[in-house]
Amino acid sequence: MNKQEVIQAAVQMETDGRDFYLEAAAKMTNPAVREVLEHLAADEVKHIEWINEVLGPHNAEKEARSDAYDHLRHVFKEMPAEDRQKILASETDLDPLRKALDFENRAVGAYAKWAEEMEDESVRKMCLQLVDVEKFHVELITNTLLYLENPTEFFQQEEGWMGDGG
Repeated sequence: MNKQEVIQAAVQMETDGRDFYLEAAAKMTNPAVREVLEHLAADEVKHIEWINEVLGPHNAEKEARSDAYDHLRHVFKEMPAEDRQKILASETDLDPLRKALDFENRAVGAYAKWAEEMEDESVRKMCLQLVDVEKFHVELITNTLLYLENPTEFFQQEEGWMGDGG
């Protein structure tokens, strides 16, 4: 895998995530979930700009078709339409967040793998930095899910509450 393939795959992955986050945000009833998804979409745009700034622009006409991207493509872009509609039309705002968590975890894995495989130091460093920012997204989504599913536990973790047994 060469530098250009990694750039194309990374930009395509970030673009797919942004598109999904914006589509999901538009359908959310919970304003907090909508805000998280909109924030994630904005971050994906920043990642694309940063990738292009650090490594140079990719060929926008050509979508990533490399092996590097193939195992991630189905997460958003080639998700069956029925599955995508089911997630976006769910009765709960949690399903899109769970899908986002899956995507972000896969992105962490992909960027870590690319960092290991790349000889080009600029690409390796970029991938390692993207691992860090995607891990932050995982934490943000995990905390949002915890807050929505179990607010008491969320506040215990965030504020360090301790039960004294009495």
